[in-house]
Amino acid sequence: MNAERFARICKSISAGATVINACTAEHCGSNQVYDYLTDSASEPEKLSYARAVNTRLERLADEITDIADRRMDPRDKQVRIDARKWLLAKLLNRKYGDSLSLQHSGNLTTRVIRIPDKSAEGAAVLTSANDTQGKQ
Repeated sequence: MNAERFARICKSISAGATVINACTAEHCGSNQVYDYLTDSASEPEKLSYARAVNTRLERLADEITDIADRRMDPRDKQVRIDARKWLLAKLLNRKYGDSLSLQHSGNLTTRVIRIPDKSAEGAAVLTSANDTQGKQ
């Protein structure tokens, strides 16, 4: 994998292709992309890949509306939309994930416990406590 091929793959991904489809067009395996990212890619190349994947995901979000407006079998439509929604919720969960609201109902009781310090008075309290525990 070289930088030029990697750049073409990133361009295909940002145009909506999966990594597998982009690699097939470049006559290489998807593992080569992941190996390149792990072993050889520079920071700008890694950033370029991240942007390409993010752009592809945003395209999937746009496709949901397009699919919903198409005349096609409603079951097929629902499967296609649900698959995209699931993927977006998992990979871009801050933007497309389900929000979780935590609320507390009921009473909350707090208790403050004073921990003795290491001064002479505190040491005496700790020593006497340890002595009584040992005798039981």
